[in-house]
Amino acid sequence: METNKLISININYFNPKQHPRIEATLILAMESVSSYTRSSFEMIIADASTNESAKIKDLCLKNNWIYLHMPGVSFQEGNNKAFSKVTGEYLVLMASDVFVCEGWDTVLLSELKRTGAWMVAPYLTASDYPSQRQLWVFKMKTFIPSAMTLNIIMMKTEHFRRIGMLDQRLGHFNDIDLLFRVRESGGEGIITYCGQVSHISGATCSVSTNFKYYKDKDIFLEKHPCLKTKVVGIDYNHYDKRFMRSRILRIYCLACHWIPFAKMRSFMLLLGARIEPLLNKI
Repeated sequence: METNKLISININYFNPKQHPRIEATLILAMESVSSYTRSSFEMIIADASTNESAKIKDLCLKNNWIYLHMPGVSFQEGNNKAFSKVTGEYLVLMASDVFVCEGWDTVLLSELKRTGAWMVAPYLTASDYPSQRQLWVFKMKTFIPSAMTLNIIMMKTEHFRRIGMLDQRLGHFNDIDLLFRVRESGGEGIITYCGQVSHISGATCSVSTNFKYYKDKDIFLEKHPCLKTKVVGIDYNHYDKRFMRSRILRIYCLACHWIPFAKMRSFMLLLGARIEPLLNKI
């Protein structure tokens, strides 16, 4: 296989029950990368499933991509081990249920260079972080977010190595832990629009997962005690200025927590998420 590609794309795959839908989803995700990526790239599949997938292995062999079968490793371990095979100047971490679109890579690369950010993620059709959802926000501006997901991110390989890769103790919270460490190291993360990047939220987790939310939360807060909070209804201090850059938005969200009616409180917080890209545009 040729070396020194511009982009190394690591896709994590977990299908211990050999569910055909999960396998088909990954194959479609791989085909979308192959069809729509304009930069030179290599693809590395980190398969944590019990058994090898003959279809995926054959597809990798056919295209000179790398297939790593590592039974039982976690999401973060799989990505970190796959990192040892990376040759590209830029690294993409991507879930197996994300489908990219035409020119996605050139937009992400362009915005990294324009803004000087270390890490960039696209708007997605579905995201646990509301401000990252396509069409939900008022304007899909490039902005400095309060959080981001690891469904798909791009960053310089040297930056990923510098900050120490993914914390292997965490399943949940690895996304915001990574963003926190990027900022603590002097970098920044951004979100930008690069066309319709589709995400089938929970496609893998709905079938099988080894994440343990509350255990991960305790580890995360032990690691970052400055993010502990007494605000009812949130697990960590979302509104710390190291996450939420806009002072206006911090005050607004904290005020929302005084609303006694849960549905109204949720509505007002989601409204704040809709305007975040405008407040933090870059």
